[in-house]
Amino acid sequence: ATILIIQGNRRIPLQYARRMVGNREAQGGTSYIPLKINYAGVIPVIFASSLLMFPATLAQFIGRGNFLGDVAAWLSPGSVFYMILYVALIIFFTYFWTATQFRPEQIASDMKKNGAFIPGIRQGKPTQDYLEQAMNRITLLGAVCLALIAILPTLIGRFLAIPQTISYFFGGTALLILVGVVLDTMKQVESHLLMKRYDGFMKKGRIKGR
Repeated sequence: ATILIIQGNRRIPLQYARRMVGNREAQGGTSYIPLKINYAGVIPVIFASSLLMFPATLAQFIGRGNFLGDVAAWLSPGSVFYMILYVALIIFFTYFWTATQFRPEQIASDMKKNGAFIPGIRQGKPTQDYLEQAMNRITLLGAVCLALIAILPTLIGRFLAIPQTISYFFGGTALLILVGVVLDTMKQVESHLLMKRYDGFMKKGRIKGR
């Protein structure tokens, strides 16, 4: 499930108009824009967990028996209030990071310069609005799945009476980072082999398992 969330994307079809190149007319082609379901990666989980750890860290210095100590008790890992707030923060930071990094206006501008368009959508502002709307929809799916992966070890640990130290060790954050690093390493190895024109790799295609 983690691999599907990290690598999953929605392909927006593109079509290129015919244009004159010298004295010849170049044929238009087709392509696609891959919009990643989990555009923010593991960043929302890290931000949410770091923010929730802040009250507990302050409570260790101030001590219990005060308002901050009570807040730290409510935000103790494994509590219901902690998980609800954890899920809400992950969804918020997923939309926040995607909004700051995804540039639909730049993509629409580049498409217009290269003579590309989405079938049924006009170039310019309509294309920008379409890309932004499509990204918002798939970001919701990615944020919910990301939050589910993050809290799933805690839920399983409570249902199966597994100690918190073990369930947190195999937590969703560590799983997302591990899978993300492995997939990124595989992509870098694949691109390196393609650049070096490794004959055996070129004949067999992509790395086995991908």
